[in-house]
Amino acid sequence: MKEMGNLLAEGNGKDNGAINFYVSSGIIIAIVSLVLASLANEWAHFLTPEGRSILQTLFVSLSVIAIILGILDGIAVSKTVIKVYENGVLGKGLSKWFYLGDIRNFDFILAYDQISVDVNGWTLNIHSPGTYCKVYVSNGLEIQQTIYQHRQKLAGKSD
Repeated sequence: MKEMGNLLAEGNGKDNGAINFYVSSGIIIAIVSLVLASLANEWAHFLTPEGRSILQTLFVSLSVIAIILGILDGIAVSKTVIKVYENGVLGKGLSKWFYLGDIRNFDFILAYDQISVDVNGWTLNIHSPGTYCKVYVSNGLEIQQTIYQHRQKLAGKSD
């Protein structure tokens, strides 16, 4: 982006460890649900045959949903990106409600005086008035330092 100046640093969610975590978690939950579905007949003697059938269906459905959500979470993480330019920061992040199932990606363009960034494991948390999102990157500390150093450089020019 020409109006943003030169690119100083960038990162994205592709090959992030969180992808493996979410997909693996979905698979583990699915396996546990399928085991519980197979045991429902043995454990649920107090239920009618129709009740046991419903219980098995619920556990099988939970396993399918867990796998689908694990894959969708992995895809959402892989689409996050942040680019730090001389004149601002732009990117695509996930909602602060991501852990509660909100897998929408949000675009952001922020000036240096609007942004605050902290690193938490695999994620950069972007804070700004009206914006809070997570960007999954492997080089979070590098990006955080680049933003901080460039903000200090710009603050020095305005004095």
